Amino acid sequence: MATRRMNGNLSAVSALVTVLVLAAAPSALASTEAGPSAASWANDPFDVCSKDCVLGGAWGTVIWGNRTATVQGGVADWTTVGTTVHFEAFAGSTKIDTESRGVVNSSAYGEKPYNFVIGNPDLPGGIDRVRITVCTPSPTNCGQQFNAVRN
Repeated sequence: MATRRMNGNLSAVSALVTVLVLAAAPSALASTEAGPSAASWANDPFDVCSKDCVLGGAWGTVIWGNRTATVQGGVADWTTVGTTVHFEAFAGSTKIDTESRGVVNSSAYGEKPYNFVIGNPDLPGGIDRVRITVCTPSPTNCGQQFNAVRN
């Protein structure tokens, strides 16, 4: 009798474990599925300025998404001539999108925040680089370009 009872308990425990494993399986599978939102890349902070870093600058972070990127930060004008930061999104060597943000201040210092999405959400593979350049009104006053690369 003792043997049958023990085997009965083992069968009940085995059945309970099987039920628990099967109940947990769908949620375990769902958490491992790869989808558009499953991709993640390191954010790219930047701090760039106009030529000689005298007239203006921009700072912020490129936050990589699956096909686009969110750009957050600010642009500053350290004089009264105005400063513009240009963002160009690329897939390989092909330019996909451009955005610009600028500030002109009547005093000696002006600052403007920005937060926008750049890229094409319908582009397979998405963008993989954002080139950032800060310029003052004269094109010869552009600073060195910074490339944020998705990796």
